[in-house]
Amino acid sequence: MNNIEKTFQAMAIDSLDYLNTKKSVWETNSVMKKLVQQLTESNELLNDAFVQQSQSDKSGHITQKGLMTSNLAKVCYKTNRKLTLYAKITKNAVLLNDVDVSESVLLRMQDKDLILYCMKLLKAGRDNMGNMVEYGITVEELDVIEAKMNEVKQLPAQISVANNDHKIATQNIRQIMSTMREILDQTDDAIEGMIHDELFTEGWFYARKIKGRHNYGKNNGDKVDDTNE
Repeated sequence: MNNIEKTFQAMAIDSLDYLNTKKSVWETNSVMKKLVQQLTESNELLNDAFVQQSQSDKSGHITQKGLMTSNLAKVCYKTNRKLTLYAKITKNAVLLNDVDVSESVLLRMQDKDLILYCMKLLKAGRDNMGNMVEYGITVEELDVIEAKMNEVKQLPAQISVANNDHKIATQNIRQIMSTMREILDQTDDAIEGMIHDELFTEGWFYARKIKGRHNYGKNNGDKVDDTNE
């Protein structure tokens, strides 16, 4: 939610709260009742869209992605030290070349490179499983690495879905706000044209925060128009 959206939502809530606390002034007017109902329903849709926008914020997914890839790299490093030790002791140059990667390099790897390395590490561990008992490598350990690797594989698709949902929610917010601006403008006209309670009218435009639309009187001061941003 950006500042324009926050300001608009605050104004809409203030305006609806004012209408609801002064219902006796307008509830017998059929036009006003219809406008207030439309405004109430639109505000509910706006709140739902804000919730969807917040829940689909991809920044949280990106943070989670960083934590998961870092965790995967650290788990892989623990296993690769065991395989590296085995390769050095058995003088297996091919295995050593495949698995001997520093932790700092693993942590800096792009997702796809880390996944490729994990696959190579898993193959090396399973191919040599018969000799790994003494070095502390177990099937369960390799299964944990594979599970974490598969979770990281799914992250780009999850972030893409969240990004699309966020865009849709943001578009809905803009559309709903546009509709609400029209309803609010019509309500302004209805109040000034059909409501004969001057104090109510002044209070309405105070809640609406519109400068210059209605004459408040010298004690009310100018307000900022938040509906035309």
